[in-house]
Amino acid sequence: MATKSRKAASKSSSGATLTTTRLKKLAVEVIIPRDKSGKGKLNLSYQISLLFPENDEHVIGISLQIKGDGLSNIAELSDKTAFTVDAVIEGLFALSSKPEASEWSGREVYLANYLIPILSDMVETLLSKCEYSGVSLPRSFPNNPVITTSREVK
Repeated sequence: MATKSRKAASKSSSGATLTTTRLKKLAVEVIIPRDKSGKGKLNLSYQISLLFPENDEHVIGISLQIKGDGLSNIAELSDKTAFTVDAVIEGLFALSSKPEASEWSGREVYLANYLIPILSDMVETLLSKCEYSGVSLPRSFPNNPVITTSREVK
């Protein structure tokens, strides 16, 4: 399912503009109902990969995966998985010049910051439909991102 981005990313000094996003996977499995799980914790891991399409010299892609689980905070169910999340989105960026792997290596987080708010919003929406409306996922990566994070669920 290819979609236009909600708002095209503005041109930056690196010459990359987000043109298309494609949701590859959006899966949430609720194991414990919200009213029986308590507030708990949300443990997430992020995987970012650069994609170099072979058929276009002025395009670079990024794949972002958010994977993890929400843990229960009820005494008898402490640290038991209440729900799991597995979501993948890809984005294509138009470039002002041909990408070289060495030039873009290390900029994965820069490009993923265009995709993370889109994917986070989709995951939060799906979780809210499963009655986990208090879950809040990050909308951007810090300057030196930690691949695995733990956040409190409200």
